[in-house]
Amino acid sequence: MFQRAVLARSVTTDTRPVYLWIDEAQNYIASSDYEYQSVARSARAASVYLTQNISMYYAVLGAGGRDAANALMGNFGTKVLHSNGDVPTNQWAADTIGQAWTTTYNYNASRNEQGHSMSGGGSDSVQYKILPSAFTTLSKRNPVEGIVFQGGRIWKDTGETYLKVQFRQEIPTNAK
Repeated sequence: MFQRAVLARSVTTDTRPVYLWIDEAQNYIASSDYEYQSVARSARAASVYLTQNISMYYAVLGAGGRDAANALMGNFGTKVLHSNGDVPTNQWAADTIGQAWTTTYNYNASRNEQGHSMSGGGSDSVQYKILPSAFTTLSKRNPVEGIVFQGGRIWKDTGETYLKVQFRQEIPTNAK
């Protein structure tokens, strides 16, 4: 209903922006959510979907759910990824951040009766910028670590489309 109401609004430069915040999003998503997300920005709407892993989306959306979930996730401009032990989520995150050509160098030195022998070389290969396993080692303690990804944005600190960040969890002094 929210999505339909947002898309039915007359949008001008003065239209008030709205947002949709969904915690445990796997309990509320529909296979058509990616269609709304593809036009939400032009309707002056922002969305935040929170879930533990992409496998929950796949399971909830059923047959064809993998494609619908991937289409939905592809429409989110900013992705914040935290510590996760779910293999499909971590593989998806590594694939999303991408791969790059990397030169690997090797060096060998040995000693024999005729003296020393040395050799070296290098080879180029395509490797993940962030390995899927890196998401299993992000800290869950305060400060919580995460990887922020924005396609098309190059972060000044890394020169890449991703940035490792820390989120400090502030506990109010009057909390018991």
